[in-house]
Amino acid sequence: MVDCYAKELGDPSTNPVFQFLRERKVKKLLFVCLTHPHDDHYRGMSQLLTHFQVQNFWRFAGYSDQGIAEAAAGAWQEQIENEPDVDEARSSLEDLVRTLRLVAEGAAQSAIVVARPNITHVLYQWTGQPGRPDGEIRVVAPSQFHRERYTTRAEAGAAELRHNDISLALIIRYGQRSVFLGGDVENDNWDAVFRENRRNRPRVALGRAAVIKVCHHGSANGFHLNLWQRLCGRSKKTVAVITPYQRFGHPSRQGLDAVARFTARVYVTNRTALSWLNPAPVPVLVDPTTPPGRQERIRQRLAHLHRTGAIRTITPIERHDGRCSVHVPPTARTGVAVDCAAPAGAVDLTAAIPV
Repeated sequence: MVDCYAKELGDPSTNPVFQFLRERKVKKLLFVCLTHPHDDHYRGMSQLLTHFQVQNFWRFAGYSDQGIAEAAAGAWQEQIENEPDVDEARSSLEDLVRTLRLVAEGAAQSAIVVARPNITHVLYQWTGQPGRPDGEIRVVAPSQFHRERYTTRAEAGAAELRHNDISLALIIRYGQRSVFLGGDVENDNWDAVFRENRRNRPRVALGRAAVIKVCHHGSANGFHLNLWQRLCGRSKKTVAVITPYQRFGHPSRQGLDAVARFTARVYVTNRTALSWLNPAPVPVLVDPTTPPGRQERIRQRLAHLHRTGAIRTITPIERHDGRCSVHVPPTARTGVAVDCAAPAGAVDLTAAIPV
């Protein structure tokens, strides 16, 4: 199990991971992995450690358990005060400390093996048997540079830390197939990973992946071209899974379009995300001073573009001061960004649509 999120800490029924495991009568977990200390990745994890027997616990580096407890009590409090829901942020942080306390207690009793892995660290291996191919679970991020920079700032008591800098990313290989779990690793981190890979040994093992959990919720900053070329190659056979983060508008349209170029299918784990991934079409207005014949040709052209899929929907991509910007893609024979005046949601495309 990699990462976890529960809406209500006192109610395991709001924890989809917990419910999934219970429905399948799971009692033991080979491993629980906490990629980094953002609450959308750890909230509710203590429920799993309480109700299931966990053999291995793998977590981000950068802090000792005591260091996290001290940061939660002091350095991170300023961040909490800036959260929209202060009480929820505080309870999430308490759950992180509770999770690590349960892990420490399990480790003291030799019931849990704990690791804070480095890049290229092989976390687990198994040898093939009839009907069970060999495989391994390996860490492929974060870069050593980001890990060390974060640790230095954390030890100095810095409150403003980019937790994504220490997010773990994993490759799980099972026989000839691989699954890539990208955590929240962002582009500058992947740049450093590949720089270090050119000069260090052993090198990070990145090959073709059958399934990719997209980095950083599908944001534009989570799509790294070099990484995707290595994971997917030229054939569009890979399946991508995006975990939306609606508060920050992830996935972005740019990130989603980039992922779609490399994959056979894209799955989104949160249906409510579709409200901003596929917003309703914006009403299109035509300048009333345009001659009637041209107005009709514009409407016919738009209808044709929608039918052929050249434009699936005309949507605002930017809103400010009662205005919005729309982009008619190059496949519609134009790449013009068009501003429309208030009320936002009505677009004059007279000059943008060739007829």
